[in-house]
Amino acid sequence: MNIVAEAATQKVSKFDWGFNWYASQGANFGIKHEGVSPVQLGKFWVFFNHAATASQTVGTEFAYDWATKKVGAKVGVWQKFNDATQGKFKLDNEGKVDAVLKHKYNDTVTASLATGFQLKGIVAENKSKSFPIGLAFDFKF
Repeated sequence: MNIVAEAATQKVSKFDWGFNWYASQGANFGIKHEGVSPVQLGKFWVFFNHAATASQTVGTEFAYDWATKKVGAKVGVWQKFNDATQGKFKLDNEGKVDAVLKHKYNDTVTASLATGFQLKGIVAENKSKSFPIGLAFDFKF
């Protein structure tokens, strides 16, 4: 549980709680709520992920925003290719695809390559667009 209160206004500005249950080895089920008040309902998440193998995890997430009545869903896969390289791929209910590839060169440098695009735009316009690509380096000293 996480509660944030503003000292000047003496009002709660954030109220979060969550619950995780490790049903079996490698299987995780959770519920999370984020809101701005202990008495108002905010956004709920229900998620499940399963470490299918030592090098692959699959997961799902379902969300409901009480204020906007918006429903969301995601499915994702994490893959460990070797000790230095891993990747993630996510697809949501609105057709947004996100992918990231990380490679650890040594104990000091890790590189990440990320992209994301909207499938709806490709299907609706019947043509592909250039994909945004991000490159990041993490240096540990």
